[in-house]
Amino acid sequence: MIYVLDATAFIFGFIPSKDFQLYTTEEVINEIRKNKLSKLKIDALISQGLIKIISPPNYYNIKVEEKVSLLSESKLSKADKSIIALSLFLKDTQREKVTIITDDYSLQNVASFLGIEFKSLTVKGITRSIEWIIYCPACGRVAENVKEIFCPICGHRMKRKPKKVSHHIKTK
Repeated sequence: MIYVLDATAFIFGFIPSKDFQLYTTEEVINEIRKNKLSKLKIDALISQGLIKIISPPNYYNIKVEEKVSLLSESKLSKADKSIIALSLFLKDTQREKVTIITDDYSLQNVASFLGIEFKSLTVKGITRSIEWIIYCPACGRVAENVKEIFCPICGHRMKRKPKKVSHHIKTK
């Protein structure tokens, strides 16, 4: 079994069995090193050789960016996207089950659309996948770019709402 760890795993002290392979990305490492306790945890795992830090090939980053844009899932950080890309890469290249450890709902949502399993630590986790739409609540314009913050027509702050709610997700 392969676990790909988001910052949540380090912050809340996820301790897997030694039978599991642990992976994360440099982006997650940089994100969690800002917290002294999390920095100690990650440095200990690295020094013991219990976690591998890998950057996935750019193809997987592009695939994730395309899916994020298609779903209008604008709340993902660079570290979140790197975790999804790494999981896709490992899923394609390893012969073991890949599971992301995260409490991030947006990350779980994109992972579910890409067929990647996930496990929450401190929250229930998502039960349905959602495709979002970014729109202007004042004039109704629908954004073409998920990064639009203000409507170019009327200047109001853009919002998001579900465009399509998909299949029921089995939670772990």
